Amino acid sequence: MKNTLKIGIFAAMTSFLFSCSVVVSSMTKADCEEVSDCAPYSCDQDNIECLNSCSTDNDCVAGAICEQNVCLDSLCEPVADMINIPLSLPDQNWTTSGVWNELAATFDENGNISLVLAEPDEGIFLYRIIDHSDRLEILEDYADSNHTGTRIDGPNNNRHAFDLSLVSEENSRSILGWIRQPQSSRSKGEIVVWSMANNSLEEIVPSTTIFYGKTSAILEQFSFLPDHDRLLGVWFQHWGDDSIQTMPLNEFGQVPGITTVEGDEEVDTALITARTINNVQSLSSENAHFILYSIPEVGGEYLYLQSFSIDPETDVISTDVGSAQSLWSGQSIYALHSMYSENTFSGITWIEKIEDQYGVFSQPISQFGATVEAVQLDENFTHQEQARDAVIDIVASESEYAVAFTGTRSEERAIWLHRVGEDGFPRAEAPIRLTNSRLGTPSHIELLSSFQNSDDERGYAIIWIQPENEIGEIDGLNHLFYSRVRCRSIAE
Repeated sequence: MKNTLKIGIFAAMTSFLFSCSVVVSSMTKADCEEVSDCAPYSCDQDNIECLNSCSTDNDCVAGAICEQNVCLDSLCEPVADMINIPLSLPDQNWTTSGVWNELAATFDENGNISLVLAEPDEGIFLYRIIDHSDRLEILEDYADSNHTGTRIDGPNNNRHAFDLSLVSEENSRSILGWIRQPQSSRSKGEIVVWSMANNSLEEIVPSTTIFYGKTSAILEQFSFLPDHDRLLGVWFQHWGDDSIQTMPLNEFGQVPGITTVEGDEEVDTALITARTINNVQSLSSENAHFILYSIPEVGGEYLYLQSFSIDPETDVISTDVGSAQSLWSGQSIYALHSMYSENTFSGITWIEKIEDQYGVFSQPISQFGATVEAVQLDENFTHQEQARDAVIDIVASESEYAVAFTGTRSEERAIWLHRVGEDGFPRAEAPIRLTNSRLGTPSHIELLSSFQNSDDERGYAIIWIQPENEIGEIDGLNHLFYSRVRCRSIAE
């Protein structure tokens, strides 16, 4: 199975460009455009000398930031400006977006994007998009002339879709899972899966309910976890004691031997039970599977790691002997995210309250669990006093992973990307800014897996939802934007 966190390949990209070049010494002035790089500093206003200090980010080359009068290099550079993706719902004009509340996306092996969007009343829609570097092309086979996509599910009739999870396998099968949660407190929530082979609308397995929650229970935080040649569905159920649920699935995203789970069946799939669980994520590293969850304690919260194994003959899930490993303790932990890597390590990221601010933390996980301390990635950023102000996502790539987060520097809000090595340390001096001043207030970020163009370049892409349109106005709709970045590799 390919990297569940959507590893893809973009089309060939041009080499890095910097604004000027020069050889710098205290004795020599030179033409900035004819000698070597000024990076990470830019040229002076006369385009004659390299600057040797900075007061703003504009004194640094693209991809570097100014911190305490020093330009810090991210080793990355934006490929293009923010791109608005003009998608619509039925009976809407294509120039506007719907009131999207959830998204999921993957790259295929050709660098094309499969994008799934959920709208509370209309349902779930599938789009296929080609990235032409300077523009995005919405494939007509998947959308009509008004850019309305192929409906996967819905209208939902008061059963809203949450926590979309999309994966792609080596046989080009895409599998989508989500929670269908009714508005009525006396109804059952559902775990639903849908799949498509070879990116063909002719090879679709329609949406099927694989699990019904208990009456009045709330289902949350659904995700797929790869298990060699199959998948595990993992989710959280709040009903009395909170529980983390998991279920083995076949290559179609279905329960082996079961076509559907009847609504009156109460299948016991609980893996972990506790009085209160706030965040749930799952990941794999080599032959170990991990469930990550945070439990509030008096005076703080603890982030726990629990490993488990699956019998390949019986599909019985067993937790390892011993208690859960405590990875981290903090004042308050929010928005836990994880990623899966085909290599020997995976990674997690979360938001934590530090006194009156919030910070973005990251930690790699090996097959032996957590072997290094967590690192804060946004020490030079400010965040409002609300946890949802910082939106995050994480994705794997070869010997590193990347974390995207919203943050404010110099009173300007942006989405940033920081690369982290398997040793737990950032791979560059600073994160790369992915967005410009038109960024609004993102409600969802989807960081797409990296593509690798050559031995010395790799890149990342990001899709997000925000209520502001392409000129920064709020018009009552949610809008989609896309941005991407290429990065230089780090010499080992």
